Amino acid sequence: MCPRPNFPYFRPICKNLGVEVVEYDLDPENGWSVKLDSMRAAANSQTRAILVSNPSNPCGNNMTRDEVRGIVELANELRIPLISDEVFYGLTYEGEYISFTEFNQTVPMICLGSLSKVHYVPGWRCGWLIVYNTHNYFDQVLENLSKHQKILLHPPSFV
Repeated sequence: MCPRPNFPYFRPICKNLGVEVVEYDLDPENGWSVKLDSMRAAANSQTRAILVSNPSNPCGNNMTRDEVRGIVELANELRIPLISDEVFYGLTYEGEYISFTEFNQTVPMICLGSLSKVHYVPGWRCGWLIVYNTHNYFDQVLENLSKHQKILLHPPSFV
């Protein structure tokens, strides 16, 4: 599941991987906050993960502590792992930035970060994944990530 609206590359990447995208709604009248009832309604027995983006790209929403807590609690209730896109972490104009990792104790989660956004080095495409492998849910994912990181994707460049 991913938010609607979402980053334009989500759909083509998922389609290329054979992943069906199911969307949950954001509320434009309320600063693009997540509609938890829409997230709950979008989930089904085939749902493998919930993608959240905080701060949001493309809408710019910076989730509140209660919003983040509510999403983590819902993911825990539904027993669906989270993929937390936090590549814009800390880049907020107002309010406090809250990471999903602050509340997670039981939900398997993959948290994404990036140098290019936060440290203003566009083009570097240098990022990381932090995998919270609760209940060994992501064992196969970790094995595949280990294999993937050994593939040279493009020529090196000088910094």
